[in-house]
Amino acid sequence: MIYSYSRRPVKIIKKSLIYFHDFFSTLFYRLFSGSHAGIEKYDLKPCQVYPKGKNLKPDFLILNDFDSFQPFIKKSDFLCSIGSCFAEEIKPYLVEKGYHYLQLEKSRWFSCDWGRVYTSANLKQVMQYSFGIKNFKNRVWTTQRGYEDSLRDYAIENPYFKLKEDLEKNISTHTIFSRQTFLEAQIIIVTLGVNEGWIDSEGIVSGRMPPLEDIKSGKYKLANLSVSENYENIEGALKILWQCHQNVKVIFTLSPVPAFATFEQENVASTSFENKAKILLAIKQITSKYEEQSYYFPSFEMVYCAMRSPWKYDNRHIKKINVHQIMRNFENLYCVN
Repeated sequence: MIYSYSRRPVKIIKKSLIYFHDFFSTLFYRLFSGSHAGIEKYDLKPCQVYPKGKNLKPDFLILNDFDSFQPFIKKSDFLCSIGSCFAEEIKPYLVEKGYHYLQLEKSRWFSCDWGRVYTSANLKQVMQYSFGIKNFKNRVWTTQRGYEDSLRDYAIENPYFKLKEDLEKNISTHTIFSRQTFLEAQIIIVTLGVNEGWIDSEGIVSGRMPPLEDIKSGKYKLANLSVSENYENIEGALKILWQCHQNVKVIFTLSPVPAFATFEQENVASTSFENKAKILLAIKQITSKYEEQSYYFPSFEMVYCAMRSPWKYDNRHIKKINVHQIMRNFENLYCVN
C-alpha cells in the first residue's frame, strides 16, 4: 500500500502530461496543418487522403479530383424539394437567393402539401398516387381526432378533417397539384432519413404514426427496410417519375438527424446509424446506376465529419449557422451562378 500511494503522484503527473500534449498538439496542428495534398508516390489525389486539422471542412466533402462535374442549376430552372430535413431547409434558402422554387400548392415546408416524406417506401407511394399508378383504397383513417390521410405526415396544412368528404376533396386536389409539380420540376431535391415504418396487411407504409389501438391489434406491424428494399423503392419511384417526365434530374441527400426513438429492441443511437447506412448504400447504388440524372449531396457527412458542435440542445437537430454552411456548399456545387 505504501508503494502504491507513493507511485500515485507520478501516475497523475504522467496522465496530466499526456492530456496537455494531446490538447496543445491538436490545437497546434489544427491551426498550422498546412495545405492539404495527395500522396504523389502512390498516385493518390487530395480527395483520396483524409485531411488533417483545419483542412477537414464541409467543402472538402464536395471535392472530387476524378470528376469533371459542372454546375447545372440555373436561377430560371424550376426546383422542388420533397422528404425531410434538408429538403425542408433548402426551400427558404433557394427562395431568398432568387431561385425559381415551385409552389403550386400551399405548404409551409415543401413544394407541395406532402408533409414530411421520411422513408423510401413513402416516397414511392407519393409517386404512385400522384401519377395514378396505384389506388390506395383504405387511405382515410377514422380516429378520435377526425378523418386523417394515412399517406401524409402530420406536417401538412390540415392534418385532421371533421368531414370525410372534405378530406377526400383535399386528397383529390392535392394529387393534381402533386402530379403537376413533378411534371413541371426540372430539378427535384429528395431527402430521406428514416428506415422504420408501420406497414399494413396490404403492404402500405403509413406516412404518419398509426393509432395505438391499430398497432396493438396487429393491423400495423413494424417494418425496418433493408438495403435492397430501399433500393427497390427509390428505383421504383424514379421509374414512375422518369416515365412521365424524362429529363428531370434528382439530387438525393441523407438526413443527419438521428431517430427520435426506435421500436426495435435496440439502442436508439446505434440503430439510427445502422438505418442511415442502409439508406445511404441504396442511394449510392442508385446514383451509380443512373449517373446522368441522379446525384448525391453529402450533407450527412458534412455534419458528422466536418463540423464541430453542430447540434442543438436536443442532440438531433442542426444549428442554423451550420445549416447555412451546408446550403452554401450545395449552391457552390450545383448552381451555375
